[in-house]
Order: sequence, then C-alpha cells, then structure tokens
Amino acid sequence: MQLTKFKQLEGKPQWVEQQQQYLSNSVWQFNPDGTFAWSTEGFRTDLLPVQGTFTVSGSQWDFIGNNSVAIGGNRSFVEIVGSLDASRSTMTMTVASGAGYGAVINDHPIGTTASTAYEGTMAVTAE
Repeated sequence: MQLTKFKQLEGKPQWVEQQQQYLSNSVWQFNPDGTFAWSTEGFRTDLLPVQGTFTVSGSQWDFIGNNSVAIGGNRSFVEIVGSLDASRSTMTMTVASGAGYGAVINDHPIGTTASTAYEGTMAVTAE
C-alpha cells in the first residue's frame, strides 16, 4: 500500500509518523463470507488482528471492524471504518484507538485516558 493522503484527527503530533506507518504497512484479508481481518506492523499485538465485516456494491467495498482488550484496570480498543474503490485501486480508512486506565487508591478513584484518530487514503494492489 502506498499512503497518498493522511490527516491526524486526534492525538499528539509526535504520533503522526507512527500512524502513517500503520497505514502504509496494512495487511488485509477479505473473505468470501463478508468478513475481513486487518493487521499492521508495530501496532499493539493484543489488539490485532482487527476483525469486522464488509459489503460490496459494484466496485465499492465498505468495511467496519474493531477489537478491544481489558487487563486489570486498563481497557484498550481499536476501530476502523473505511471503503475500497476497486475500480480506482484506492482505499480510504479512519482508525481510532485508545486506552483508559483506572484504579482506586485509598478510596479515591483515579483514571486517565489516551486516544488517537487518523484517516488516510492509500493506493492498493491485490496479491
């Protein structure tokens, strides 16, 4: 995949380069039953692969998928939404991910969150 357009929607500026790599290194598997799996290098392995469903209308493939994991006081997630225009070999997708951390110390709840969201357009080739 070749990333042709990128926009960070939420997150720290220093995350942009890594987010671009996630999109550039995307690996997709679209199955005949309307399900798909997405993974990428460098992303949290406990959240991969992201699985979801897709629909096809003409040359347009629309997809949505997510994954989440809870460990102790931490809950993390990743969601992807996008479309593939097979006639133009172009994919556009939005990725949102985040984590929430919480604990109770001396009867006082504390917590923090971190999240990111970005969208990209890629030129795709099928293998």
